[in-house]
Amino acid sequence: MAQPYMRGNHSNYSNNSSMVRNSASSGYGYGRPSRAEETSMTLMEMENNQKWDALAEQVQTLKAISMDIHQEVKSQNSMLDGMGKSFGNATDLFRSTIHQMGVMMSGGGGSKHMYYLIAFVVFVFLLLYFLMAARK
Repeated sequence: MAQPYMRGNHSNYSNNSSMVRNSASSGYGYGRPSRAEETSMTLMEMENNQKWDALAEQVQTLKAISMDIHQEVKSQNSMLDGMGKSFGNATDLFRSTIHQMGVMMSGGGGSKHMYYLIAFVVFVFLLLYFLMAARK
């Protein structure tokens, strides 16, 4: 039966009945472990302490990783907040532009100038297209 891991110096293993029986017959008196049993208990304690130390190291590593994740999340949240504000400003600018376009279109003669502008842009693109096609 395996002993549970215990931190610190636990030299009294009286709950192990085979150890008590063996020590009674070893000549040291009832309940006192033999030298081999003491060595075995010391080795088990050393092994337990090593495992505790390894576990503590792993906990420290996990704590450091979680702190790094926390810092990364905070920085990304602040970046996302900044982007949200920028997109809000862009949305307001776009609304303002659309509103001004609507005002211009609803005014007298504004739509006539808009059609001329669109026709000019289409003409320039067609001209550039034919010039590029003629070069090939």
